[in-house]
Amino acid sequence: MLILCTGCQGEIRAALNGLAGDVNKKIHLSAGDTVLFSSKMIPGNELPIGRLINKLVARGIKVITEKDAVIHVSGHPGEPELVKMYGWIRPRIAIPVHGEPRHIHAHAELAEKLQVGHVFRPKNGTLIRLSPGPPEIIGEVETGYLALDGKRLLSLASNTLSERRRMMENGVLAITITFDRDGKLAGRPVIQPFGILCSANDVQLKADLYDLIMAEISTWAPRDEPHARYLEEELRLAVLRLFRHETGKRPLISVTVTGLEKG
Repeated sequence: MLILCTGCQGEIRAALNGLAGDVNKKIHLSAGDTVLFSSKMIPGNELPIGRLINKLVARGIKVITEKDAVIHVSGHPGEPELVKMYGWIRPRIAIPVHGEPRHIHAHAELAEKLQVGHVFRPKNGTLIRLSPGPPEIIGEVETGYLALDGKRLLSLASNTLSERRRMMENGVLAITITFDRDGKLAGRPVIQPFGILCSANDVQLKADLYDLIMAEISTWAPRDEPHARYLEEELRLAVLRLFRHETGKRPLISVTVTGLEKG
């Protein structure tokens, strides 16, 4: 018995993933069955496909991919098939939209060779009017991926999500320094690490960090009317350099100086 099903790229909700996890109510795979992946692995899908194959193999199911045998079947037409399609349909407008720019350009060139009257090479967001009147590009619309953040939609390229990724991967360090009315240090700098400086191996790094902060503060004293914002950035960069050199990490660093003029 041959069963054709979706899920060759490891999609979670596809049929093959359900069969691998044995959650399909009507169809079941057993040890000794064979699963053929007749598609190529699309770059970026290595992890989900690997997880899917591991689930199948763990149940004693034999897996064959295009690396094991000549079984790959393309879902994309080649030029001869496209020529036949254009001969059947005889379109007046061609708008290639699938693939990378090089694929779209090649498809558009073929359409021009086949005497299609109006050929476009759109990018993501290109707005094309088909009628009334001659077809033409009439504008651009904003495109891109969005993420649901609580009740808000944010661009994946937003600073908010960029900072969160940085905090997750590198940690956060908050430093607070307070001066009294005479411009003298009112107490020890408050250092609050989050996700860094958590292990016993960080004792020396903690000491180096404190020494660096005190050394930087000592250079501020001779300044006339020091501006806190300038000093905050100066110290932030110095601390960042220390962590990059010692750990290879770039934590999100916040420095707050109080009691001095905010220039």
